[in-house]
Amino acid sequence: NKPFFLSLQFTAPHWPWQGPTDAALPDSIPMSAKLMQSMGTKDVYKAMMQSLDEQVGRILKTLDETGLAANTIVIFTSDNGGEKFSDMGPYAKMKMTVWEGGVRVPAFVRWPGKIKANTVSQQQVNTMDWTATILAAAGTKANEKYTTDGMNLLPVLTSNQQVLPRTFY
Repeated sequence: NKPFFLSLQFTAPHWPWQGPTDAALPDSIPMSAKLMQSMGTKDVYKAMMQSLDEQVGRILKTLDETGLAANTIVIFTSDNGGEKFSDMGPYAKMKMTVWEGGVRVPAFVRWPGKIKANTVSQQQVNTMDWTATILAAAGTKANEKYTTDGMNLLPVLTSNQQVLPRTFY
């Protein structure tokens, strides 16, 4: 009955390479590049991605079934480009690089009644834009002591506003 904010970070697909049915690894395994490269398979990665997709689907279905979808903005994005088993398509390199394969990530925003379904935008987005966008969606802004580095994306997401050119580097 009250507004809510939920920030949910999935660790899949991420180190350690474990599918949903794999035994948990101990928390004390030292993370090293050599160990990371020696672990995992494409099948495990596939299972991790499938599990992630299913869990996001459960969240969206629950919002629909509880009648909360129309009043809930869902933002799904990644923090960096893919790694080991990812297909970065035409983009060079991967996670932990500043090449396009390291910084371009998938994202979707769902807000029934506000954002037209199946809309695709070419707007360049930075992680910090989500803060300004969430504040605007909630009808508020940052405290006077704080500023947001990002831009409010709602005009682009809700009204077919033209893409705003940006430079990130």
